[in-house]
Amino acid sequence: MKKIVITADSPADIPEDYANKNNIKIIPFIISIEGKEYLDGIDIDVDTMYRFYYDKEILPMTAAPSPADYHNLFNQYDEDYEIIHFSMSSSMSSAYQNAKLAANAFDNVHIIDSGHISSGIAIMVYNTQQMIDEKRPLIEVLEEARNMRYKVDISFVVGQTEFLKAGGRVSTLVAVGVNALNIKPSIVALPDEGSLTVGKKYRGQLGHAFTKYVKDKLKDLNNINENVIYITHSGVDQDIVDSLYDMVKNLNYFKEIKVTRAGNTISSHCGPDSLGIIYLNK
Repeated sequence: MKKIVITADSPADIPEDYANKNNIKIIPFIISIEGKEYLDGIDIDVDTMYRFYYDKEILPMTAAPSPADYHNLFNQYDEDYEIIHFSMSSSMSSAYQNAKLAANAFDNVHIIDSGHISSGIAIMVYNTQQMIDEKRPLIEVLEEARNMRYKVDISFVVGQTEFLKAGGRVSTLVAVGVNALNIKPSIVALPDEGSLTVGKKYRGQLGHAFTKYVKDKLKDLNNINENVIYITHSGVDQDIVDSLYDMVKNLNYFKEIKVTRAGNTISSHCGPDSLGIIYLNK
């Protein structure tokens, strides 16, 4: 019986200790700054990337691995393995297409279009790894993994719009208006489309906005899977993160609460002071 293993794109923001424990190989996206290329999560950290921007007003550029990069990843496994690769949403990156091109050379590689980013992918990996650990058959694991994107609930609140404005994702006029009114917009994933849209807008200081957001998302637990919830941020004051963790823990509902830091690819788009919660709906 072949061994099933997972690989994933670095924007999945899978914690390093979890990836190491489960032998999950991560393929890094490319972060380009001043013409120099870095590998996401390997030779540049998020805070260093932020300093480049604040010191020189240079916004990092990101790029997906090439088909050759994916081929090299998959080629590390022999025919005794079945590889399930989780890709960043095909609507937001060329990663999925590049991985599919590489997979054509292999009979044992299965590419999953996650339809998500960041911990939206990580939670799919987490639940797929559980199925693998339960020794469930490959065909069943693949079917559930592909359908899981429609159960993932991922959203986040953007604490500042500077990076979004610099990247041309919001206009200067919108950014000024958001800042002047002290608005913190939420961004919500649309799994059917594999894209993002603006959700509810919160007002007030960062900690207050995050608290209201978490309360809104978790006010009805009946339809939420209780196994695991992720709190993922792009660089938020630790006291705020701890407070939100305690809030979720005091619900006495989730079996596991994972607090993670978004990597370079995701953080380069939203900047610091963004935070989201991610879970599966039943």
